[in-house]
Amino acid sequence: MSRMRHLQLGSWLILMVLLAACSKDKAIDEPAKLTPFAATLRAQSQNYSLNGVDWEGTGAEAAGQALRQHQGWLNGLANFYDSVSAQAAQLAEAHDRWAPQHPTVQEIEQAEQEREEARASGDRVRWKVAQDRYHQLFMKSEEVREGYKKDVAGVAAQTPPPPPASWRRVFGKCSSHAS
Repeated sequence: MSRMRHLQLGSWLILMVLLAACSKDKAIDEPAKLTPFAATLRAQSQNYSLNGVDWEGTGAEAAGQALRQHQGWLNGLANFYDSVSAQAAQLAEAHDRWAPQHPTVQEIEQAEQEREEARASGDRVRWKVAQDRYHQLFMKSEEVREGYKKDVAGVAAQTPPPPPASWRRVFGKCSSHAS
């Protein structure tokens, strides 16, 4: 699978998580649960800090570089979760603001039924009134969707790529000699 496809799937997954977090069936505090996870990642990244340790030799330098890359990756993930948390909160606020203003499914179904009944009756005035009502609901929906879109417009959060598996190059050579 291509890197672009992975990014697309990741973006869709993030969108689904955000929508689930903002669902009316769930508490709005769901986005806040990502923030402690970001703090946990930052704390875990300290396990990979060399804290002034100075190693010598090619292997030691490669190991030190791998540790620093892993620490950087964990901090990058923490930043990602902070961003996702902020975006989820923004999405929840937009949902709370705009959802009540959107026509309900019942209103749309009723307008569609009235339009169909007017068409079937052959009454052109009744059909025009029903068509106008349906159009008003459609325009209100578009207005709400545009407002919602403006409120949630932002930069898509992207996970940092994992560090290169340089240890595989070093230890892979060792294991190939063992066979």
